[in-house]
Amino acid sequence: MTVPGSDGPGPDPNPHPEPASPADAPGPGPGTPPGRHTAPDGHPARGHDSDAGWRPEPGVGRGSGDHPDPGTGPPSGAYPVRGHDSDAGWRPGPGAGWGPGEYAGPGAGSGHPPGTVPSAQPQSRGCAVVGVIAAVLVVLLLVAGAIWFVASRDVLEQGDFDAAPECSIGETDALDDLVPAHALEVQEPIGGDQETFGSGWQCRWATPGGEGSAVPATATLVAVVAPDPGGVDTAADNLRSSAGSEREHLEGLGDEAFTWAHPGTFATGCAGVRVSNLYLETCHSAAADYGATRSIDEEQAVAGAVRLAEDVVADLPD
Repeated sequence: MTVPGSDGPGPDPNPHPEPASPADAPGPGPGTPPGRHTAPDGHPARGHDSDAGWRPEPGVGRGSGDHPDPGTGPPSGAYPVRGHDSDAGWRPGPGAGWGPGEYAGPGAGSGHPPGTVPSAQPQSRGCAVVGVIAAVLVVLLLVAGAIWFVASRDVLEQGDFDAAPECSIGETDALDDLVPAHALEVQEPIGGDQETFGSGWQCRWATPGGEGSAVPATATLVAVVAPDPGGVDTAADNLRSSAGSEREHLEGLGDEAFTWAHPGTFATGCAGVRVSNLYLETCHSAAADYGATRSIDEEQAVAGAVRLAEDVVADLPD
């Protein structure tokens, strides 16, 4: 300070100045590099790295108490670019909600400040919804199937037969011609109340053994009645399962009929017939000479079985 009329400075009127307040402390000068803010104690401010620019520390978001005062925040462009590798930059995981590119500032994207991981990541509920819909559809299908089954039991066609005829129904003129001097060798019940296919009889006739006046021959009869409800469908299944895949349709006999043959040393021909819920099966085989050295052919055997089946069907009760 210069006193008027004096050539040198005069005494300082305030020899003991008070220390400057923090508000009067000078900020970073023009030469301070970006991201190099200095705290009053001479150390770098928390959250800043002198070598790699500003990066948020784990768990510290913008606006926390440790952040420098407004006006001394990070310079523009200091936030790390999403999706790019860096030494310490935060990268959001799946579902964070940020779009591609650099951080757009507070309020953009997911709304979470950089460095802050949301407490719960958003999750898609699409799979759960699809699972619930699929479960509901399965339940509906099961209920519909149960209703259809109960209703169909009441509307299924009822069969005409309560019991299968016994072997005596096979004692016909056709049998006399096919198996001369025949004798009933087999008469056995088959199936029962617990069997789904039904119950009935199986019968077999043959010429007596030893020397005789007749050519050796055999004939068989199977008669099975299927129980209601659904007896008609069961009898149809019995017919198809017995006839096999190489069957041939036989017209004009019963509700439906097939023929088939079993080749071998002695060929056997068969005919299967369904009449309502009754399944009938007749088979025939015979030797071509008295010495039984050879068999009749398949066509002759099938024709004999058809003749016997026609007689049996004709003798069924009305």
